[in-house]
Amino acid sequence: MGEVSGPQRAAAVTLAACAGAVDLLSLTSLGGAFAGIVTGNLVNIVYGICMGKWGPAASAAIAVLAFSVGALTWAWAWRGESRVLVAPLLAQLGLLLVLGFGWIAAEGRPGAVTGALLLATGAFALGGQSITALRVPAPTTYLTGGLTVALRDLARGTFNDRMAIPLQLIGLLSGAAAAGILIMAGSRLVAFLPALLVTLALLFHAEHLRRLRVGTSP
Repeated sequence: MGEVSGPQRAAAVTLAACAGAVDLLSLTSLGGAFAGIVTGNLVNIVYGICMGKWGPAASAAIAVLAFSVGALTWAWAWRGESRVLVAPLLAQLGLLLVLGFGWIAAEGRPGAVTGALLLATGAFALGGQSITALRVPAPTTYLTGGLTVALRDLARGTFNDRMAIPLQLIGLLSGAAAAGILIMAGSRLVAFLPALLVTLALLFHAEHLRRLRVGTSP
């Protein structure tokens, strides 16, 4: 990761928390697939096919496809605008609100078709987030690669930002934990936790832009 300001770092951690919350929600009530972890879904597709578990395999395939289309859509829609964050985040926020209201309408127990559509919505949003995060730059959905590079650089003595990846991992785990606690408590607020976290990321980014305007140091 390159050097980032405090508000940028906070936005990145908050987006990682959003990914954790969406993944937890999708695992528990949207077909058992990850919304934002393609590697795990690919393994689950192969496992489902080998074991004849077509439902889980289909859910994982839907998530991979939706994530890929989301990443491609975000990359195309904001091509050539390497520093634009507000519009991509607002688009993601809209999708996560659709996910939240859809989950509420299904009373947290969507059927196969509705669940697949909501899973696709969440995965599409996280695919877009993965592209948005490259503008910070900071990983928010794919942390395995970030952790591997960080450990390599640490071993070489070339890793300067030692808290970058740990903070992202803490964010991811915190988002998943918060979603899990809300689900166990039977709270419908879990449906809107991802949207709330993206809203916070927008506020952190707004603070970053304000500091740039006034020339405040990170």
